[in-house]
Amino acid sequence: MISTHANRTLKVFILAVSFGLSLLASGQAGVSGTNPIPDGVHYKPASDALNASALALLKQSLIPGNEPPKSFFDSAVTCGPSLWKVLQPSSDKVLLDSKLSIIVVNSVQTEGRGLITDEQRQSFWKLLLTKYPGLQGATIRRANAEEIKYYWATVFFDIEEPFFTIDTGTAKVIVNFREEKGSPKLFWIDQVSDLQKLTSEPGKVVDLTILTTMAEGGDTASMLQLAKGYWFGTSIPLDVDKARNWFDQASEKGSLDAQMFLGMAYFAGVKLPKDRTLSAKYLKLAANQGNAMALYYMGLMYRDGVGVEQSNEKAITYLQMAANRNYAPADYDLGVIYETGNGVFVNKKLACQMYSQAAQQGHIMATNSLGQCYAQGKGSQEELETARDLFTKAATAGNRAAQANLSALYGELGDWQNSYIWARIAQDAGASQVALSSDRIKLHMTQPQIDSADAKVLEWQEAHPAKK
Repeated sequence: MISTHANRTLKVFILAVSFGLSLLASGQAGVSGTNPIPDGVHYKPASDALNASALALLKQSLIPGNEPPKSFFDSAVTCGPSLWKVLQPSSDKVLLDSKLSIIVVNSVQTEGRGLITDEQRQSFWKLLLTKYPGLQGATIRRANAEEIKYYWATVFFDIEEPFFTIDTGTAKVIVNFREEKGSPKLFWIDQVSDLQKLTSEPGKVVDLTILTTMAEGGDTASMLQLAKGYWFGTSIPLDVDKARNWFDQASEKGSLDAQMFLGMAYFAGVKLPKDRTLSAKYLKLAANQGNAMALYYMGLMYRDGVGVEQSNEKAITYLQMAANRNYAPADYDLGVIYETGNGVFVNKKLACQMYSQAAQQGHIMATNSLGQCYAQGKGSQEELETARDLFTKAATAGNRAAQANLSALYGELGDWQNSYIWARIAQDAGASQVALSSDRIKLHMTQPQIDSADAKVLEWQEAHPAKK
């Protein structure tokens, strides 16, 4: 019998560097190249549909003479420090009057520009195409590790797709979009340059007084710069109380990054007291802005009665809103709810549908659960083959339940050698439930088959070393 779900517990994935969040990249539709994420960089992939939409808009807007629609731009577009250094000498008064943006890079103060009016954004785009005529027809691809490192050093938020590099051959321009109600909006653009060269000019050491003055004047970006500087103690002395204060002020001004940062810090008790009620306060603010991760965690908190009054109805509402934004963990947890009947009527069909949506986004536990849906179906050859393929995908990724399920499925099909291989792999990895132990499966095998299978197990384990 294929094993069913064990009890699920709330798992927290923290956003900040000190919290250890690891976000895996997925494919980008229509964009060439690989996308290696350097260690320590927080990078969140977007759906193929959103990436494709942003890519189409970007290509159309790079054609000379095509004035980008107002909807192409975010309400505040930032021109990063390297690109602004190139464009500033040729800028007209409209651009020179744009908002000063102080960007701290490797503890050094650099200057960018915030484009907050339609006139500034259109003037900027026209100058960009004039300075870089090669942008039309350039290769638009995923960023490489060095380009991602450059961007990570210049921004004060986690990198979220859509995120592209436009490579003209002589220049590399990175563009980052923000999602708003399912539509991509350009909100940051910069030219990739040498970080050491960017920060080597004299007289650019961070001026804490200027940064504080800008923050006190209501500049949200400066508040975040100060908050993270005080939090990590990198560019300015570490001071958690001052960090919390600036995060809180930025949160009040609607900063999603600040709301998520405080929400997760209070939840986990990292540098701040563990306070689930305060955590819910900030995460709810972020959820109200439509942030998928915040919606997801509010769903889990309502489900488990953590920081808020337990409510199955609100849990499902929040989880569904996160799922509607292509957040795979929400699809998966909704699937578990509908399969187990936690606060709702059991609905196996809907559960399998939710697992399918999460599996399509690469969610490994959902891939295993979807395999169970097929394995426990009508038992047709086609369904069993689909179950085998799904279990194999999840098992190869290291999911112990899938390894045990794959062993059981091969046993039911009478393929004892493969059943033994996956039982051994699952048992050696510490799986608590295996339908048939490898010792019992041996009874159906000859010694040469056992020897051959043991060799394959060893080969697999050497290729997939256990994570420490």
